[in-house]
Amino acid sequence: MRKNGETDADYVRRHNIVKRAKGRAADYPCEHCGGTALDWATIHGTDGLAVDDYMPLCRPCHRQYDPVGDRALGRPHTEESKRKIGQANLGHNVPQSTRDAVAASNQRRAGFRHTPEAKARMRAGALLREARKRGDANVVDVPR
Repeated sequence: MRKNGETDADYVRRHNIVKRAKGRAADYPCEHCGGTALDWATIHGTDGLAVDDYMPLCRPCHRQYDPVGDRALGRPHTEESKRKIGQANLGHNVPQSTRDAVAASNQRRAGFRHTPEAKARMRAGALLREARKRGDANVVDVPR
Protein backbone atom coordinates (compact mmCIF):
# COMPACT_ATOMS: atom_id res chain seq x y z
CA MET A 1 0.00 0.00 0.00
CA ARG A 2 1.44 3.36 -0.98
CA LYS A 3 2.11 5.85 1.77
CA ASN A 4 0.81 9.41 1.49
CA GLY A 5 2.95 11.37 -0.92
CA GLU A 6 4.90 8.32 -2.05
CA THR A 7 5.66 8.13 -5.76
CA ASP A 8 5.33 4.98 -7.84
CA ALA A 9 9.12 4.92 -8.16
CA ASP A 10 9.54 4.92 -4.35
CA TYR A 11 7.01 2.11 -4.01
CA VAL A 12 8.70 -0.04 -6.68
CA ARG A 13 12.16 0.68 -5.25
CA ARG A 14 11.15 -0.42 -1.74
CA HIS A 15 9.58 -3.63 -3.02
CA ASN A 16 12.59 -4.39 -5.22
CA ILE A 17 14.89 -4.05 -2.20
CA VAL A 18 12.77 -6.63 -0.37
CA LYS A 19 12.76 -8.94 -3.39
CA ARG A 20 16.57 -8.76 -3.68
CA ALA A 21 17.02 -9.42 0.05
CA LYS A 22 14.41 -12.16 0.54
CA GLY A 23 13.78 -13.47 -2.96
CA ARG A 24 10.44 -13.91 -4.66
CA ALA A 25 7.33 -13.92 -2.49
CA ALA A 26 6.23 -17.02 -4.44
CA ASP A 27 9.04 -18.94 -2.71
CA TYR A 28 7.24 -18.47 0.63
CA PRO A 29 3.89 -19.57 2.04
CA CYS A 30 1.24 -16.93 2.59
CA GLU A 31 1.44 -15.60 6.16
CA HIS A 32 -2.35 -15.69 6.50
CA CYS A 33 -3.61 -18.85 4.80
CA GLY A 34 -0.48 -20.93 4.11
CA GLY A 35 -1.07 -20.97 0.34
CA THR A 36 1.54 -19.87 -2.20
CA ALA A 37 2.36 -16.20 -1.72
CA LEU A 38 2.55 -13.85 -4.72
CA ASP A 39 3.17 -10.43 -3.16
CA TRP A 40 5.34 -8.78 -0.56
CA ALA A 41 2.93 -6.79 1.64
CA THR A 42 4.02 -3.98 3.93
CA ILE A 43 3.17 -4.90 7.52
CA HIS A 44 0.70 -2.36 8.89
CA GLY A 45 2.16 -0.07 11.53
CA THR A 46 5.65 -0.13 9.98
CA ASP A 47 7.23 2.48 7.75
CA GLY A 48 8.22 -0.06 5.09
CA LEU A 49 11.84 1.04 5.09
CA ALA A 50 13.26 -2.19 6.56
CA VAL A 51 13.25 -5.55 4.81
CA ASP A 52 11.54 -7.10 7.85
CA ASP A 53 8.61 -4.68 7.40
CA TYR A 54 7.22 -7.00 4.70
CA MET A 55 5.43 -10.33 4.75
CA PRO A 56 4.54 -12.72 1.92
CA LEU A 57 0.83 -12.93 1.08
CA CYS A 58 -1.21 -14.64 -1.61
CA ARG A 59 -3.25 -12.27 -3.77
CA PRO A 60 -6.65 -12.85 -2.05
CA CYS A 61 -5.15 -12.36 1.42
CA HIS A 62 -3.21 -9.29 0.21
CA ARG A 63 -6.40 -7.73 -1.17
CA GLN A 64 -8.15 -8.39 2.12
CA TYR A 65 -5.18 -7.09 4.15
CA ASP A 66 -4.74 -3.92 2.04
CA PRO A 67 -8.24 -3.08 0.82
CA VAL A 68 -8.37 -0.39 -1.84
CA GLY A 69 -11.88 0.87 -2.38
CA ASP A 70 -15.06 -1.15 -2.69
CA ARG A 71 -13.70 -3.68 -5.20
CA ALA A 72 -11.13 -4.96 -2.68
CA LEU A 73 -13.98 -5.72 -0.31
CA GLY A 74 -15.74 -7.86 -2.89
CA ARG A 75 -18.44 -5.31 -3.58
CA PRO A 76 -19.66 -4.78 -7.16
CA HIS A 77 -18.75 -1.65 -9.07
CA THR A 78 -20.93 1.34 -8.30
CA GLU A 79 -22.52 3.27 -11.14
CA GLU A 80 -19.96 6.02 -10.52
CA SER A 81 -17.03 3.61 -10.75
CA LYS A 82 -18.48 2.10 -13.93
CA ARG A 83 -18.72 5.58 -15.43
CA LYS A 84 -15.09 6.33 -14.50
CA ILE A 85 -13.89 3.04 -15.97
CA GLY A 86 -15.82 3.78 -19.15
CA GLN A 87 -14.25 7.25 -19.35
CA ALA A 88 -10.77 5.78 -18.82
CA ASN A 89 -11.36 3.31 -21.66
CA LEU A 90 -12.49 5.96 -24.16
CA GLY A 91 -10.28 5.91 -27.20
CA HIS A 92 -9.48 2.20 -26.83
CA ASN A 93 -10.83 0.98 -30.14
CA VAL A 94 -11.74 -2.67 -29.75
CA PRO A 95 -13.04 -4.16 -33.00
CA GLN A 96 -16.57 -5.57 -32.90
CA SER A 97 -15.19 -8.95 -33.98
CA THR A 98 -13.05 -9.04 -30.82
CA ARG A 99 -16.02 -8.06 -28.65
CA ASP A 100 -18.10 -10.82 -30.27
CA ALA A 101 -15.33 -13.40 -29.74
CA VAL A 102 -14.99 -12.47 -26.05
CA ALA A 103 -18.76 -12.64 -25.55
CA ALA A 104 -18.92 -16.06 -27.22
CA SER A 105 -16.01 -17.33 -25.14
CA ASN A 106 -17.67 -16.14 -21.93
CA GLN A 107 -20.90 -17.92 -22.87
CA ARG A 108 -19.03 -21.18 -23.57
CA ARG A 109 -17.19 -20.98 -20.27
CA ALA A 110 -20.26 -20.27 -18.15
CA GLY A 111 -20.74 -23.23 -15.85
CA PHE A 112 -17.53 -24.90 -17.09
CA ARG A 113 -16.10 -27.58 -14.79
CA HIS A 114 -12.93 -29.62 -15.21
CA THR A 115 -13.39 -33.37 -15.54
CA PRO A 116 -11.88 -35.58 -12.81
CA GLU A 117 -9.29 -36.77 -15.36
CA ALA A 118 -8.27 -33.19 -16.17
CA LYS A 119 -8.01 -32.37 -12.46
CA ALA A 120 -5.77 -35.42 -11.95
CA ARG A 121 -3.50 -34.32 -14.82
CA MET A 122 -3.28 -30.80 -13.37
CA ARG A 123 -2.38 -32.18 -9.92
CA ALA A 124 0.26 -34.47 -11.45
CA GLY A 125 1.71 -31.53 -13.39
CA ALA A 126 1.87 -29.41 -10.25
CA LEU A 127 3.64 -32.20 -8.35
CA LEU A 128 6.08 -32.62 -11.23
CA ARG A 129 6.88 -28.89 -11.27
CA GLU A 130 7.40 -28.90 -7.49
CA ALA A 131 9.75 -31.89 -7.75
CA ARG A 132 11.75 -30.18 -10.49
CA LYS A 133 11.90 -27.02 -8.41
CA ARG A 134 13.35 -29.02 -5.50
CA GLY A 135 15.90 -30.54 -7.89
CA ASP A 136 14.65 -34.10 -7.44
CA ALA A 137 16.84 -36.26 -9.70
CA ASN A 138 14.25 -39.06 -9.85
CA VAL A 139 11.64 -37.01 -11.72
CA VAL A 140 10.28 -38.74 -14.80
CA ASP A 141 7.93 -37.04 -17.25
CA VAL A 142 4.52 -38.62 -17.52
CA PRO A 143 3.47 -39.30 -21.14
CA ARG A 144 0.37 -37.43 -22.28
